Amino acid sequence: MKRNIFLSVFLPLFLCAAILTLGYFSPMLFSRVMPNFKNKESAAQITGAESPLYLEDPSSLVLPPWNDIDDSKSQVYASDDNSVPGTLQDRIIQELYIYAEGYGDDSLYEIADNLTLSQQYIEVSDAYVRSIIQPFLKGYRILPNMKFSGLMHTYDPDNEYSGIPKYVYARNVTVKTVEGRDFIVDFVFTPQYGLPLYVHATEVDASTRAMPDNDAFTAAASTALTLFQRFSSYSTSEFDEDAFIKSFEEEFGTYGLYSSVFNSFLNAPGSLFTEFISQENINEAQWTSNMWSRLYLENIWFWNQFIYNKESVSGITYNDESLLVLRATNGCSLTMTYDYISKSVTGFGIDPNFLTSGDSTLFYDTDLTSQLNFENYSDEIFSYGGCPPSTPKN
Repeated sequence: MKRNIFLSVFLPLFLCAAILTLGYFSPMLFSRVMPNFKNKESAAQITGAESPLYLEDPSSLVLPPWNDIDDSKSQVYASDDNSVPGTLQDRIIQELYIYAEGYGDDSLYEIADNLTLSQQYIEVSDAYVRSIIQPFLKGYRILPNMKFSGLMHTYDPDNEYSGIPKYVYARNVTVKTVEGRDFIVDFVFTPQYGLPLYVHATEVDASTRAMPDNDAFTAAASTALTLFQRFSSYSTSEFDEDAFIKSFEEEFGTYGLYSSVFNSFLNAPGSLFTEFISQENINEAQWTSNMWSRLYLENIWFWNQFIYNKESVSGITYNDESLLVLRATNGCSLTMTYDYISKSVTGFGIDPNFLTSGDSTLFYDTDLTSQLNFENYSDEIFSYGGCPPSTPKN
């Protein structure tokens, strides 16, 4: 009889109490064993993919534009340092002539004429790559005889252009410097627009580290990019500089730990192509300086458009570096990586779909650069401790 009373009365009461206790404490238990995804970027927010899953392991993320590149379907850009990818060369020259006629721009005729020489074309290809990766080598200088043409591949995911691919790229290239410090570099650029889409450099046998506070890193980096956009934009006259700086100083005090982040991000977009702008580096020809100047101006314009159209900004830790993610209103993203140890921007990645969302041809559109105030940009950046575009970094 006692056994029946226990089974019919006390056991159900005990089970009810256990369930209630488990229900009461379960939120605390799950919070300890489950990862916290609050304020973290999702893979979809970075790559434009459709997956809604959050990044429990950001190291597995493939940054744009690599998520659009299939190595198994790529072609060799040049079989060696002296060969020429003739179809691509011919298409670029043809495009230059078309835009030279359309804009009445004699400098484009000059560039096209010089690129008809095969060896000249290879030299320009190598110089282009040098000019986009040099800013991410911590001030070390690439060896003068370093060649890149034989290391690159081409790929077009849509097979839309038979003669000019969407991407030219290289992975895990060992770049040697004059100072004897080697770097592993990945890069992607689009010959359709003449713009770099990805660069990342990691010094061989050197450690990297993310910033200790992602929120503060995000604020400092995004503030610098906004300032960069304002200084190089035609709307600078409408910009309340005093209020902007006062707001920044209220948040960061005297900059402190994040001054290097601020200055590094302020300079990064404008440093591309600057190595060759003031140098008549290929056969001492003026047309090369004109070419780098044009690329530089339109690269700045493109970055301005991305920063101006940003919808959200966030920072996460990624492969022992800090990763800044700018999400544009059209869903495309721009990423930039920063190393706390070397206090430098180590690279960037751009969703190429942002290019095709506009109506501009970018690389050859001379009207675009008339919107920019570069004299003001150079003076203002210099006053904040950065290097103006025409001043090489030591």
